[in-house]
Amino acid sequence: MNSSMTAFVITVALIAGIIALGVLEKKRELTRNRKALLEGFGAIPHKKRSPERLKTLRGYLETHIGEGLPLDEITISDLEIPELFERIDNTQSAAGEEYLWFLLCSPLANAGGAYLTDEEIGRAYDSAREKERLDVQLSLKKLGRTGNYSVYEYLDRLPSLGKRSNAKHWICILLIAAAFGSMFLSVPFGMTALIAVLVFNTATYFSEKRAIEPYLVCFRYLLRLIRAGEEISGIYLRSGKGEADAAGKEGIVLQNAEKMRDLSGSLAPLRKGAGLVMSETGSSNPADLVLDYLRILLHLDIIRFNSMLAFVREKDEDIDGLITLIGRADTAVSIASFRKSLPLWCTPSLRDDFDPTSGEAVFTVKDLYHPLLSDPVTNSVSIRRQLLLTGSNASGKSTFLKAAALCALLSQTILTAPASCYSACRFGIMTSMALRDSLKDGESYYMAEIRSLKRILDEEAADGTVYPILCCIDEVLRGTNTIERIAASSEILHTFAGKRIVCFAATHDIELTGLLPEYEQYHFREELQGKDVVFSYRLHEGAAKSRNAIRLLTAAGFAESITQNAEDRARRFEETGIWT
Repeated sequence: MNSSMTAFVITVALIAGIIALGVLEKKRELTRNRKALLEGFGAIPHKKRSPERLKTLRGYLETHIGEGLPLDEITISDLEIPELFERIDNTQSAAGEEYLWFLLCSPLANAGGAYLTDEEIGRAYDSAREKERLDVQLSLKKLGRTGNYSVYEYLDRLPSLGKRSNAKHWICILLIAAAFGSMFLSVPFGMTALIAVLVFNTATYFSEKRAIEPYLVCFRYLLRLIRAGEEISGIYLRSGKGEADAAGKEGIVLQNAEKMRDLSGSLAPLRKGAGLVMSETGSSNPADLVLDYLRILLHLDIIRFNSMLAFVREKDEDIDGLITLIGRADTAVSIASFRKSLPLWCTPSLRDDFDPTSGEAVFTVKDLYHPLLSDPVTNSVSIRRQLLLTGSNASGKSTFLKAAALCALLSQTILTAPASCYSACRFGIMTSMALRDSLKDGESYYMAEIRSLKRILDEEAADGTVYPILCCIDEVLRGTNTIERIAASSEILHTFAGKRIVCFAATHDIELTGLLPEYEQYHFREELQGKDVVFSYRLHEGAAKSRNAIRLLTAAGFAESITQNAEDRARRFEETGIWT
């Protein structure tokens, strides 16, 4: 074998080896991903997400803002919705992230399973369908995310590009052809003309390229979205082949898979010639390097981009529909994982009727707990109308209010109640719990409180309000003096009771328990064991009877004389109504 033949064989062997290593690495990556997804299902998520991405999770919500009467900013802050989202989010794609955020912030969107059904979550939860779930998750993982931005931000900005004509780019191609043609007449003139044309085309190219560069991320994601729609719909339709009920009707999962397949087919023309513009992953290979020169000189990618842009503008509803279905599938798997990670959960029983005169419970829960606590204490309660909660600081009042609101929210949005049993009306949800002074607006804490409470009444009175409001209020009007606080808060809470509002209020003012007979009374207790304060965090019927706030001074290390004098002052005031 001569040296040239040896070199050829070595070259072929090297190429074959590189290809084999590439194939082997892909298989290893697939194995690693499957293992990670399998181990991550049912585990508490620990995603790393930039602060910028947290701000853009609202992309889907803002596009569908009128569809779910979303939580307002005060409620989102009070209930720690970002932290709740992080606890639940096991999605693999940007579409899934934004769809999950939309659900969590839209307590009335999912009435009747409009945006998610228990069938979809249950299918992902079913251990017998583990392979189907893993295959879907792998497709979603390939779809991935869009960096720090929402795809809707790019789609919303597309109109700013205006109408883009390819006429000037075809002229650039004709100029090159003309320059080559002129060489047959005069080589020096033709070479000069060709150089001039190439410089002109290059300068024009980079000017145009800067305008479209930000949108390539969006187009890459759309290309991956189409592929994911084809793959995921195929997975469901193959594994669900022959599934139908007694009436021959397919379940919602297969119905959505068929819609996903049709939408992917409708958008498939976007992929034609897309390789001229970019790869779907945004990566480079040797062929791309060769194409780069042709793109620069002939403007091939800009020409194709303009035609893709026109196509996307015509298909905005199909794109949104495909994002919705893929996000829905991703979210269903994430919620199934969340269910598996919980110590206790149930499928809620939700009603659309609300009759405050019937005497029936509007909110019944057994073994309720806060889903963000690692070692929670459970409580049970059945409320016919309103609830007034008393007890000392740190006894559990605020946590219970948040747990009740979150139970209603999770039940209505992701059909998963952190309790062993939950039955209630469907509510709009509002809170007033953790307000602060606003130095920027020059607004006191008290002003912030009364504005926060007034917004609840305004929402109840708004046109189009169908469902009652569940409002949770912690320490009503704590920002003012005792006499005015009791007078004003009793009137506000009494007014709430006469509206389509189910109010859960916590207070230190024992006086309110005698002023609000329409409120059912519950309390939390604490015990003094030596110098230690012990909280059971158990809910008890009736108003709080113990007055341990002063006795806690001793537990904190104050002199016994201070405690005794304070108790004497309090007792004299109760007897005479005068502070001495």
